[in-house]
Amino acid sequence: MKRAFTLIELLVVIAIIAILAAILFPVFAQAKVAAKKAKGLAEIKQMATATIIYQSDYDDLFPLGYGFDASCANGGWCLNYYHAVPADWRPGFPQSYVDRALQNPVNSTQPYRKNYQMVKIDAGTTKSLAVTYTGALKTPADTGYTYNGLLSGYNGTAVNQISSTPMWHAMYGNINVKGFNISSPALYCTNGAAACNYVPATASCSGANGTWTVVIIEATQAAFGSHHIYGNGENWTYTDSSAKFKKLGMQLNGASDFRNDPWTRYDSGARPGGGWYDQWYCHMYAFTPDWDGQAPTAPFEEVWY
Repeated sequence: MKRAFTLIELLVVIAIIAILAAILFPVFAQAKVAAKKAKGLAEIKQMATATIIYQSDYDDLFPLGYGFDASCANGGWCLNYYHAVPADWRPGFPQSYVDRALQNPVNSTQPYRKNYQMVKIDAGTTKSLAVTYTGALKTPADTGYTYNGLLSGYNGTAVNQISSTPMWHAMYGNINVKGFNISSPALYCTNGAAACNYVPATASCSGANGTWTVVIIEATQAAFGSHHIYGNGENWTYTDSSAKFKKLGMQLNGASDFRNDPWTRYDSGARPGGGWYDQWYCHMYAFTPDWDGQAPTAPFEEVWY
C-alpha cells in the first residue's frame, strides 16, 4: 500500500516553498534590475560613440543642443522647446519646424546611431504631451536620455575634463517622452542666428548669449521621474564616450553633496528640487566643458520648488 503525505507534512513542504520564494524573489528582482542597468549602459555607450563619430564629421564640434527657428523666442534659439523625434513624424508642420527638430542631438546623431530605441530608458515610464499623435507620419520615438546643452557647438578638444564632463544623462529621471526630446541644462541664448556657445563663468555673467545656464524643469517636483532608475542611481556617459553608473539622490529632503551630485533637494521619490551652480550663479558647474574637476568652495544652490 502506498503511503500518502500527512497534512502536517504537506504544510511543512508548503512552508519551505514559501520561505524559499521569500528569499529568491528579491534576488530575481535585483537580477532583473541589474540586467536592465547593463543593457542601458551599453545603449548609452553607443549614443556617446555615435556623438563622437558625429564630431569627427563636423570639425570636432559637439552637436547643437537645440534647433534654431525664427518663430521661437530667445532670438530664434528653441532652447526651451520640445523637438520632435523623429523630426518629421508630425503631420501638417512646415519644413522650418522639421529643420529645427533635426538639430536636436537625438536626431542629428541618428545617422551614426541608426536606432531610436536606445534613447529610451527601459526601466522608465512613458508620458505623452498634450499634442495629437493621430495620423503620425512615422512612429514617434520614446526618449528618456537628455543631452548636456552646455556642449552645444563646443570644440571637443577644448573640453578640460573629458572623463567627468557629462554628455548624455537622464535629466527627467525614469520618464520617457513620446515623440519628443529636450536638452537640459541649456545655454541661454538671444543672439539670433549667430552662433551661441558656452562662455566661462565670471562675476558679471548676468548677460545672455551663452554666459549662463538655463535648466528646463517640470511644473512641479512630483512631475519629475525618479533618479533611482537602477537601484540608487542611473547611467551617464561622458565626453570621452565612457559610460558609467552614477549614484544620485543619496541625500533626500535636503541639500545633496554638491561635490558629486549636480541636483539637490530630492524628495522621497528621488525627484530633484534644485541644482548646484558655481559661486557666481552662472552655470551648473558639473556640466561645464571647462570645469577643472574642483567643486567651488561656495556653490550657489538654485531651489526650484
